[in-house]
Amino acid sequence: MFEGFLKRGRLMVLLFFVIFLVGSYLFYQLPKREIPEFTANIVTVSTVYPGAEAAVVESDITDVLENALDQTKGIENINSVSTQEFSNIIIEINDGADFRRTADEVKQKISDAASSLPEEAFDPVVEDELGGAPVASYMFTADSFDTLLDYQENMEKLKQKIENLNGVSTVTIKGYSEKQAVLKLDSESLADNGLNAGAVIEAVNNEYKTTPLGETAQDGTNVRLSLNNFTDISEVTNLTLLSPVTNNTVEIGDLGEFAIEEKKQEDIVTYNGKPAYSFTVHIESGLDIPSIFEDVDSSLKENLSLPDGIELQDYYSQKADVDLIFDDLIREALIAVIAVIIITTLGLTLSGAFIVSLAIPFSITLGSIPLPWLGVDLNQISIIGLIIALGILVDDAIVVNDNILRQYKLQRNGNALQATRDGVKEVWGSIVTSTLAVVFAFSPLVLLSGANGSFIRSLPSVLILTIVASMIISLTLVPVYQYSVNRKKIRISDKEPGFLGKPLKKLGDYYADTLLAKIVKRPLLIGIGGIVLTTLIFFQAFFVPFEFFPAANKKEITVSVTLPTGYSLEETHAALEEIESDLLNFPETEETAVFTGTGVPRLFSETIDNPGENTGQIVARIDTGAVSSERFIENHTNDIREKHPDADIFLNTIIQGPPAGAPVTVKLSGNDFTKLNSLKNELTQQISSVDTGVITDDVGDPVSSIQYNLDRTQLTENNVTSKLVSDAIRLAANGVPLGTFKENGENIDFLIKQDEDIHENGIQLSSIEVPVQGEGPVPETISMNELVNEETVAQYQTIPRENGTRTITVRAYPGESDTFKDDVENIVNSMRDSVNEGYTLTLGGENEDQTQFFVEISLLFLVVMVLIYITIAFQFNSLLLPLLVLGTVYLAVAGAVAGLFVTQTPFSFMATMGIVSLAGIVVRNSVVLFEFIEQRMRAGLSRAEAVIEAGRARIRPILLTAFTAIAALLPVAASDDPLFKPLAICIVSGVLFSTILTLLIVPALYILVDKLRTRKEA
Repeated sequence: MFEGFLKRGRLMVLLFFVIFLVGSYLFYQLPKREIPEFTANIVTVSTVYPGAEAAVVESDITDVLENALDQTKGIENINSVSTQEFSNIIIEINDGADFRRTADEVKQKISDAASSLPEEAFDPVVEDELGGAPVASYMFTADSFDTLLDYQENMEKLKQKIENLNGVSTVTIKGYSEKQAVLKLDSESLADNGLNAGAVIEAVNNEYKTTPLGETAQDGTNVRLSLNNFTDISEVTNLTLLSPVTNNTVEIGDLGEFAIEEKKQEDIVTYNGKPAYSFTVHIESGLDIPSIFEDVDSSLKENLSLPDGIELQDYYSQKADVDLIFDDLIREALIAVIAVIIITTLGLTLSGAFIVSLAIPFSITLGSIPLPWLGVDLNQISIIGLIIALGILVDDAIVVNDNILRQYKLQRNGNALQATRDGVKEVWGSIVTSTLAVVFAFSPLVLLSGANGSFIRSLPSVLILTIVASMIISLTLVPVYQYSVNRKKIRISDKEPGFLGKPLKKLGDYYADTLLAKIVKRPLLIGIGGIVLTTLIFFQAFFVPFEFFPAANKKEITVSVTLPTGYSLEETHAALEEIESDLLNFPETEETAVFTGTGVPRLFSETIDNPGENTGQIVARIDTGAVSSERFIENHTNDIREKHPDADIFLNTIIQGPPAGAPVTVKLSGNDFTKLNSLKNELTQQISSVDTGVITDDVGDPVSSIQYNLDRTQLTENNVTSKLVSDAIRLAANGVPLGTFKENGENIDFLIKQDEDIHENGIQLSSIEVPVQGEGPVPETISMNELVNEETVAQYQTIPRENGTRTITVRAYPGESDTFKDDVENIVNSMRDSVNEGYTLTLGGENEDQTQFFVEISLLFLVVMVLIYITIAFQFNSLLLPLLVLGTVYLAVAGAVAGLFVTQTPFSFMATMGIVSLAGIVVRNSVVLFEFIEQRMRAGLSRAEAVIEAGRARIRPILLTAFTAIAALLPVAASDDPLFKPLAICIVSGVLFSTILTLLIVPALYILVDKLRTRKEA
């Protein structure tokens, strides 16, 4: 079969050319982005309950919905936050569960439970997508907010235009409020007509919320039925009610005033000190960033006519980041390709170097064919996977080509077909085995869970596919090419191939005749001595710095600020402007943007956990040529915090990886919220006593609130219900929302208020008249201050829960203490012993997440070793030889540690990936070396002779494959890239160290193992 394959060389070349074209096209079509898209297995349930305080929202909304989700399979955690008027439930789906099926089940259960919610509550909104990534952000600036206010209608039209573009998911505008329709009732007009607000609300609902009529059969055809009721909310003033006083109809317009107003403002935005509207475009998943940005940018700026006084500023473009990253990575990839090609010419013939070099594009394009169906796009991680692959995908081609040429020399006057077949036959087993080792080494990385797994998954996917493709190319295209060249007559020169052929030949002879000759005589000393030396190197790991994910050193510094509860939005903005002024006093600061309220519109990987009127963020862009982002934060954080002691202030920069949590977190769980807050305060005080760091929590301090105490005797005597009291007070306070209606064809929220002017400076109970049933047709009224009395109390505005249990999370950030984490752990352990039953304290934090990752990666690495061991055991039919192969991984890891130590490069997430990668990269040399030794021994050579001759035959391809792997990653290792430099250094130093020791220690260990194996067989 293989001979027939070789004879049809032209057909095979044509087939590979077609594959090359298809793969090139698919590769070119892959979407480009900065980092991989994160798949968050999260479903959110958001419910608005107008006017309700946090405790009421928790009991009437959150508790009901969480109970509805009990016994739902596939749910890992349910976290919720109940705040004033709002319930937010976050449901984490287990990684192993069917996300779509579980999410659909959650939606159905929430829909079923909605009927159990209070009538005043809005329907729960269930979302299983967190929205696409931001592709662009713009600032519309003016000298005053009034100028911007006049442009709001145009902004809404622009938003609709951009959201209609293919690929755009949402547009977020910050800095102004949406419109709402308001009906302001007058209590005197209502009283004169013997009516109340309840009658108006009932009339509105009866008019606008009618039942669809469907259709009927008439004259043999189906006819649609409709009702000519009011649909535009502006027509509400024309609705009529019957006055029990006059027995005449009265229009709602005579009972109050209808107006279109702005909702309460949630955000204030300024850019470089000027009032601004932030306009941020988010796109759907799986799209090409550069092309979608071009569509958005051209559509937004095309025919954009701005009035005098308003300017458009480009604020953020992900395309710019993508272009910059790809320029750097593609340059490094091209350097790697050139370096690999040059190295192959040093030890191979020109024709051999040509076919080996062809393995690069053919392997990449063949490996790219499945990528679109695996959801892999072009990003930093997948590109670095290709760069790693560049160094090892030519290994198989070099081995096959070198061995075919060796057979041509041995069968110089023989048959080219037989020589080609023999050349492939000798090495195909070891190539398949070593390829399987690479696949097994990287496959577990695909199984990494959580955000870390999503972040890294494209790297092993690209590597596995490319290496498998390189194996196919090496066992097909390389022999086809060599056979086609030598079909008529074997053309082999006595000259050593390559520009360094003679030096490599001399090196091989010296290695075999001198070094190996000595090694086979003292295998115990050299083997054990090498292992001891390697083991000592691992102690250098204690002196290597640690950094899980490095900062990206981008210009953006995000300053997150939380002020004491009770600050108004305007007061918070004034405080943020003071901090902005401090930032501008630093010479490195180039520009600033202030986002008071809900914070930055999901840019720069920063959000606010519990946004409100007392929160906000400042984005400062700095000159990274003068100072790194990390150093800027180190230099100025304490200064800013000292100037603003009442605020919780955090300076962060973009991290090249999934977001990390606080260094230390403590979760306090229990039922009594007052008791929990007492424990929280005690914990906070004790932590503050051991360090000057910052401590925050997700509850905050209680705020002063007015509580209305019911006079139940009066309620009973006057036949007034608590519901009637609450509705009347709500009308006077914030109004009663009736839902979303149409106004000029657009959706708009509708609200009914009463006596707004009377209550603008606080609720005047004496001015609220509550209807009571009298003897006549006209209801009598009683003053609200006769039914309730008010009391000032302290209430918490946020009630967080975890899996149904009230849970407060305390986050602690160390100051100057070196033992901060240990001190907090001691405090938590001490408090655990004293808390009442039913209350728990759980210590966690960033270190816990990192520990979980390293435990998971260690288990996966163990699985990798077992899989590689089993594969090699089957090839060599031995239980001892695979241990020697795995020993090369031990040597490589020692080399990686040495490389990190010498360069003082931090041990990081990507360094760990580099070490795991070594398991697949370095085993192939030892596998092929052992295969040659075994073949020589079966041919009749002694153990020592077989080792020496195998070393002579294999040193050239071993060195060439090692140098190609090193050359491919050397540009990355020498770069300033903080994310990939640790990975490249690990692989470069690991391969270098492993190659040297494989040539020296592994032959000695093989002799020892083979002696032991021979004794057992005897």
